[in-house]
This record gives sequence, C-alpha cells and structure tokens, in this order.
Amino acid sequence: MSELLENLRNALADRYRIERELGRGGMATVYLAHDVRHDRKVAVKVLRPDLAAVIGAERFLNEIRVTAKLQHPHILPLHDSGKADSFLYYVMPYVQGESLRTKLKREKQLSIEETVAIATAVASALDYAHRNDVIHRDIKPENILINEGQPVVADFGIALAVSAGGGTRMTETGLSLGTPHYMSPEQATADRELTGRSDLYSLACVTYEMLAGEPPYTGATMQAVIAKIMTAPIPDVRTVRDNVPERVARAVERALAKVPGDRFNSAAAFADAVNRPKRISGRISAGVQQIVTERPRLALSGTVLFLAGVIVASAVWRLGPSRQPVIPGSESRLQLLVSATAETFDPALSLDGTLVVYAAEENGQVDLFLRRVAGGQMIRLTDDPARELSPMFSPDGEHIAFTREDSENNVSAIWTVETFGGQANPVIAGAHSPTWSPDGTQLGFVRTSAGQPDVLATAAANGSNIRELFRNDAPYLRLRNPSWSPDDSHLAVVRSMGGVSGEIWLVTQEGDAARLTTDPPDINSQDPVHTPDGSGIVHSSNRGGAVNLWVIPVGGGKPRRLTTGSGPDESPSVAGTGTIAYLNSRWRSELFVYDLQTRARRTLATHARPLWAPVFSPDDRTVAVSRTEADGAWHIWLVDVADGSERQLTFGSPPQIYAQFMPSGTELLYHSWTSGPNQLFRVPVGGGPPVALTPPGEDAAYADVSPDGTQLVYVRSEGAERLYVVPVGGGEARLLTSSPGSVPRWSPNGQWITFSADRSYSGGVFVIAPDGTGERRVTERGGWPMWWPDGSRIGYRVVGPDGTQEIYVVPFEGGASERLLDITFSSDNAPFDISSDGTLLTTTNGVHLADEIWLLDPER
Repeated sequence: MSELLENLRNALADRYRIERELGRGGMATVYLAHDVRHDRKVAVKVLRPDLAAVIGAERFLNEIRVTAKLQHPHILPLHDSGKADSFLYYVMPYVQGESLRTKLKREKQLSIEETVAIATAVASALDYAHRNDVIHRDIKPENILINEGQPVVADFGIALAVSAGGGTRMTETGLSLGTPHYMSPEQATADRELTGRSDLYSLACVTYEMLAGEPPYTGATMQAVIAKIMTAPIPDVRTVRDNVPERVARAVERALAKVPGDRFNSAAAFADAVNRPKRISGRISAGVQQIVTERPRLALSGTVLFLAGVIVASAVWRLGPSRQPVIPGSESRLQLLVSATAETFDPALSLDGTLVVYAAEENGQVDLFLRRVAGGQMIRLTDDPARELSPMFSPDGEHIAFTREDSENNVSAIWTVETFGGQANPVIAGAHSPTWSPDGTQLGFVRTSAGQPDVLATAAANGSNIRELFRNDAPYLRLRNPSWSPDDSHLAVVRSMGGVSGEIWLVTQEGDAARLTTDPPDINSQDPVHTPDGSGIVHSSNRGGAVNLWVIPVGGGKPRRLTTGSGPDESPSVAGTGTIAYLNSRWRSELFVYDLQTRARRTLATHARPLWAPVFSPDDRTVAVSRTEADGAWHIWLVDVADGSERQLTFGSPPQIYAQFMPSGTELLYHSWTSGPNQLFRVPVGGGPPVALTPPGEDAAYADVSPDGTQLVYVRSEGAERLYVVPVGGGEARLLTSSPGSVPRWSPNGQWITFSADRSYSGGVFVIAPDGTGERRVTERGGWPMWWPDGSRIGYRVVGPDGTQEIYVVPFEGGASERLLDITFSSDNAPFDISSDGTLLTTTNGVHLADEIWLLDPER
C-alpha cells in the first residue's frame, strides 16, 4: 500500500502534493492534498485501481465532465479530474466540517428543525441537478457534508460516471453502485434507467434516519436489507418518534413509495411538503370558515417593500363590535400627539379607551410614556438604556407588558410594569411582542433563540407554564406581533422575511396554523389586531403602494381599506369602546445627484410621498424615477438633470415602477403589479401606450436589457426569485441560474450579469455569464448591485451599524471592497445609479418630518 501511495504522489506531483489519506469507500480513496497551482487545500479522490482498469479513462472522464458543470450552493463543486499514470482521479474542495454520517454517529437523532433544514437543502441540490439531467445515484449520509453549518452534497454524479464508464463489466469489480440502506427499489433490482425519483427515495431514507436514528430498512446482510426494501411495508417514522410533524412524516412516507410514480414529481415538491404548514381541518372558532393554506412564497416579487421596512412609524386602530370604520378626515378624527423631534413608536390604547401608551426616543434612548387621551401630564414609565417597545395594556388596565431590547447583547425579553409607574419586572427571557389573553391571566409572545426558528408561545402572566403553539419551520422567516382573539380561540401572528413580505397567520390553541392574508409577497401585511367582536383583523399593508390600515375578515375574504393618510399608518391597537388610535408618520422624499469627485450634493426633486429607483438616461440628461401619489398609485416620472423640471411618463393603473432605459434611450422598461403577479412593459420616452413584454401570469419583475438591446434578464417568482433571460423580441425564456437572485444588471460589455441574493443589504452580490456559466459570489453582504461604466467595479449598498446606508465598490475581478460613500441622512431602501462617465451618483432618500398619533372614534 505504501508503494501505491508513493506512485500516486509521483504521478500527481506537478499538480497536487498528497499529504495524507482521509478515508476510503467502495469506489475510491480520498486524500488530503495541496493544490500547488492555486495554493489551497483540496480533497483528491482516486478510483480503486481495479475499478479504473475496468472503466477506462476516456469514458470515465467524458461522463464526469457533465457533472463538473453543476454550480449550486448545496453541491460540492468539482475542481478537476484526470488520468495520471494508471490512476483515475477527481478533485473537490476540502471541507473542514464533518459528514452527516459523523454527525449522526455522535448525535444519533437530529432535531426536527435541523432535519427539515438539511433535507430541504439537499432536495434543492437534487432538484437543480435533475433539471440538468444529472442523477446522483448514491445519496447517503457519507455524501452529505456540513460546511460552515450548511449542507453540501458531494460526489455528485460520480456514481453515474462509474456506471456509464464501466457498463456491464462492473460486476468484475464486485462493486454495487449505491448503498443498500439507501437504495431505491428500482436501483436495488439493477434498473439502469434511473430517474430523479430514485435520488428522492434515497433522500427520504436519509431524512428518516435523521429523525429515527436508523434507516427505514435494516438487516444483517445486504440481501436482507434489499428484501425488506422490496417487500416490507413502508415504516411510519412517528411510531419511533411521535413528535414528528404530520406533514414531515407523510412527506417521507410518500417519498419512500416502492413505485417511482407514487413518489413526488420532483425533489422541490418533497421540500415543499416537509416545509408546508399543516392544513387546518374544521373551524378555527365560531364563525370562522375553514382556511386552506398554501406554502408561503419566499420570494420578494413585489416592489415597494421599503415603505414598511424603513419608515419608522406605528398606528393603532380599533373597530367597535358592530360599527362601521370611521372615514379618515372626518370630524371623528382627532390628533392626539405630534412629535417633530422624537421618533414615536407603537402607541396602544387601554381597553376602556382612556389611556394611551407609546414608545418614544429621547436623547438616543427609547422608553415608554403614558398619558390620558383627554389630555394632561405625560408620565415616563421606563428609563433604561435598553429599548422599550411594543407596549400592551392588560385587560383590566392595571399593567403594561412590553418588549425590552438589549441591542448591545442582541437579546430581548418581555417585562411588565404597573400602569401608573412602579418597578418594571422581567417576565420571559428570549421573547418579544407580548399580547394579553382576554382574561388577563396569560401572555402570548414570540420566543427566539440564536440559530433556531421562531416559536409562537403562551405562558402565565408571571412567565410560568410556557407552552409552544406554533414553531416556524423556515429559519429565514420570522414571527412577529401576535394578537390574541377576543374569544380565546386563536392568535394572529405575522410571518415575514426580514421585516418585509409579511403575511398574517392564524394559530389555534391546538397549534393548527393557517395563512389568512392571500396577497402576493410584495404586499406587506403587518401589525394584526382583532376587532372587539373578533370577526375581523385590522392590519397595516402597502397594498397599492402606500401604507394604510386595512381590515380583513377572520374567515378570509376581501380586505377593506380604512385610512388614506398622508403618510404610513401602522401598528393598530383596539379599544373596547371602538376607538381607533394610530400613528401617522410624515416624510418627505428627495431625488438628488451626488458628485463623486467634489462630494457636492444637489437635489433634483422633492415629493411628499416616496420617490424610488432613479436611473440615468444613456445621455445622462434625464433621470427616470418611480413616484407614488396620494392614492397610492405609482407612476414613472422623467426629471431633467440640468434644471430639475419634471414630466410624467406613465399613467393610470396598475402601478408602474423600477424603470430602466433601453440602450437606445428612446424607450423605458418597467414592471407593474396589481393584486397579482408582476408584468414587464416598455413605453416610448416621448410618450405613448405601453407594450407588454411578458404574459400577465408569469410574475416578471426587475428587468434589465443587454447593451446590444437584444436580450432581457429579469426576475421570475417561482416560490423563490429566479433569473431568466429572454429575447427582447419574444421567445422562450431560459433559466439563468437556479440559485435565488434578484435585481440583475447587465455589464457594460454584455459579458456578465450581476445580481443580489435578495433585495436586501445582507444577501451578497454575485456575477454570472449570460449563458449560465461562471457563477461566483463577489461579496458576502450587500444588495442592489450596480456596474461602474467601465465594467471594472461593482457598486452595492449595505446598512451600517447606525442604520444609515453605505455604498461600496468592489473590483469585478476580485479584491477588497472600498467604502465609497456614507449616506448619513435618513435614507430609504432605494437603489442607485451611476452616470455614463462615472462622475455622478443618483439615489433617493426619505427625510422624517414628524410622528403624529391620531384617534378615530365612531361616536363622534
């Protein structure tokens, strides 16, 4: 064996310095090596000599080239392959983590949350490979590696290469492709025409083992295991572990079906099934109709999410048991408080409607304040460096529960304080957003812990007897702002992605959960509170482009708008008297250009409502910008860079947003939405009717045109945001990358496309060639990427530690990012653009004017 190792070292010496053996399997031995050319650690897998002799180098290398093209976040890439002397080898990154097998040996069973996360990641990799006509054929815990906490699938397609290369002579080696415990029935019977459903079966076996501690079928010999695979009933994982959610158990059971046609159609469908919240059967409460859920779309396919995420404002509203909502602007509306200096948050009314409590920032410190609605002295309830938010009166009005956020230590807890002052006391650690039960004996809240999904839970008012109701299965989604129903049957809670794309869910006392809001993800529903009779839920939403308060029936149905204020109206709070209180936050939006050489800033336009996504015309004389009007409608305006004169380009509905100039400069590209999917349009700059570029149901948005004007790259929502390329004149759209991506921008030379993982500041910036090759990550954070005119750099935006935005640039070929500009004034979530000569930057910002607490009383 030492002679064999020495021969291998000599054969690979010009490329790889073999250091030591890491392990061996049925097909290959893996060695830790140093990549001499790239100065990095790699794993070199060398086929067994007898196997290499049977297969032959040419056939093996031809097949392995197919798998080398796979580029996916959960697939371990193939660096290299070749023949050296008699050795056939392939090279992969060296993962310093551990395999799933090692993890299972140590822990035996994994948590349900971790199991679902790993199964979902592997399914994502399989789905991508299957769509590229590659079957793994050997999914097992040994081939799933945990790299920096993320699962990656190794040896992708290697079994296929061995099988195709060896043909019928494989029996000469005594090797059986696949591992018996994870073989599908068709693979166990040596069916050579395997499909992706075989991999899906193997993944179900791995998922079962993560939950149960052993594979679904075991035996003393390989033949015994295969016999059980072919004949034994499909085991139910809940007989071994009864707390496995029904949806997970049924998904595993279906994927273990002995007939391939009885399994899921795709790995993506399996991932959807293990993540989908349980359907509600029956009624949530009296008068509440059955609600059928669907899996929440995780993409951000809408347009104006910055409204709710950036404007720091709250609103408190209530509807009486049988009263119609008060029309804003009528005599029943009363301004309770105006603050132009201190930002105000989360006002809440007492049940009798006589008191209001709210959070306000003074001297950089956020505390709670109390006053009577009828007027009088303001009382400070808290005085602590931590932030006090989300106050809620107990039903008897004697106490206030609130969230205390310690941002320095990144922890939150629920505290209570007597209404008219006293010692504040901690009640529940690691929790936020309290809501009182109707009888005041319990608190509902969201419980959080690092690296774990959020949990909707209840406890006694003193913090004892904590009971989990609903565990959020998707770790990238958060739970917020629960509201207890007046009849004690359920709680409403927001499920959102990073504070945007919010959906309202109803969770029964038994833990059944169903989505109430049915809007697309671009409609951001937040701050749910029940009406006094429990028949409806008032919430804030940016339906139509402006944040207003809406009410939606608890049983589902068409939402109805309650406000049309001059600014965002958020965070409703119900008083038993029917009084509605809310916070209206007034802002001013500015469009400006910034000279990158002189650092001079010049305002081009101001508007009482948001301006967004400015872009220079090819000749730099005009800026196109999206602008919202008083009725919430969005239109595209053209602003002259020289004199600031404005001209409206688009009219009517649906809203028009995110304009991009066509290379000729004579047309604009934009997308629009109603209550359904986005659609792409083009419109002449000189005016005229828009022309649709995509069908109404496709949900296409955030498009950009290649420099030669022939191709369109855009975002399509398919459960996650995906990038597609299509000829401008029409034709079949082509998937660019299966990785989630958004806001793509074409490079000036047309050879690359940059995009961000999501429309946030933490997703990271990527580049990819228009043919789908060469995808790589450019930055670990940031969003809204933008090419510099010469194509040498990419600009992007992040949020600094103080909440302001920062613009960075990074060399396209790789290197350190450079902070270009700090936007220290109050700024909203807005893209930016660079002039063609690279000297001017244009973007928008929001200037906070005042917070106003208003009351609406149906009796006035």
